[in-house]
Amino acid sequence: MMGIDLMGPLPVSTRGNRYCLVIVDHYSKWVELFPLRRATTVAIARCLVRDVFSRFGCPRALLSDNGPQFVSDIYEEVCRLFGIRRKFASPYHPQTNLTERVNRTLGRMIASYVENKHGTWDRHLEALGFALRTTVSETTGQTPARLFLGREIALPWDTMVQQDIWTRAEEYSLLSDLVKARVKVAQDRQQRNYDRRRIHQEFHIGDRVWLRLRPLSSADHNQIAKFMPKWRGPCRIILKLSPLVYELQEEETGALLGSHNIVDLKKFLGRKGEVYKLQDQDLLEEQPAEVEEWEEGSATNEESAMDEGDLIYPIEGEFHEIVVDPEVDEWSEPEVEEFPEAVDEVDHGDNPRRSQRNVARVDYRRLAGLKPGRHN
Repeated sequence: MMGIDLMGPLPVSTRGNRYCLVIVDHYSKWVELFPLRRATTVAIARCLVRDVFSRFGCPRALLSDNGPQFVSDIYEEVCRLFGIRRKFASPYHPQTNLTERVNRTLGRMIASYVENKHGTWDRHLEALGFALRTTVSETTGQTPARLFLGREIALPWDTMVQQDIWTRAEEYSLLSDLVKARVKVAQDRQQRNYDRRRIHQEFHIGDRVWLRLRPLSSADHNQIAKFMPKWRGPCRIILKLSPLVYELQEEETGALLGSHNIVDLKKFLGRKGEVYKLQDQDLLEEQPAEVEEWEEGSATNEESAMDEGDLIYPIEGEFHEIVVDPEVDEWSEPEVEEFPEAVDEVDHGDNPRRSQRNVARVDYRRLAGLKPGRHN
């Protein structure tokens, strides 16, 4: 299986190229790099047929992301004609495709070559590809050239030594077993490192889940990612491709959402509106059959009437309506000559809806004129 990916857009080179097509053999880690002017399906298909299939033959499968160039009808037809199976990585999970790792390494290598002349990046691809193909891989312990070609690429300072063909075949068979063992050890180590940060969970067909969204800000639509929804759902799992990959369908619209990695899913526990609706229904069922009714203002206790200007302290649970006539002078009452010796208590009798209130007439103009120490 080979992985394929586009790197770019990069600075426009002096040759007019803006993209780099990266192809990697997943077993041997052999790398091929091709500069492209446009990131179109036709340009990719032409490069595959002319520069890859004609030199190395057709791979059994091509793994790519879900970019528009790789899901188009033209790309699908090319793979069908050459008997190649298309495989796609889960959205937002590039670890599946080895080309993503090569892209990071290639970016650092290009940066060390071009310095300030960014328009010359495509002139170094042949040399960088040669370096990648002749460097020992940490995973396999061998160079990609030895695993892909069955021999090391001769360097200018190497002495050419002819080997018997049968000796080379036996050596390659032993080398293949060694590589498989080293790959297994590397995979186990990588899995242990990943599992330290991963919370184990597993879903089944029919489960309801949320799907993580990764919105992007759009100046054309006057939208920013911060205010956009971060989850989509509820979605229902319709197919379990592996313990880590599931195919989803949105419940509300019935739209098929494709396959997604488990890191972008979380269990659906219901929306807040649904929870509140259930809680309200429970409250309605617990209410008594008859509810006492009473009309506001029906109390007839004459002592509840207060003159304007009285200061009424609010009592918890009591509500009062204050009506002010704009034509009445608020300061028409005579001033209070002296403060009361005690606060009067107004008793509202046996009315259960009334409670005792403390009422006092206060002249705030005199109160404001008090000096410190005289208000005890």
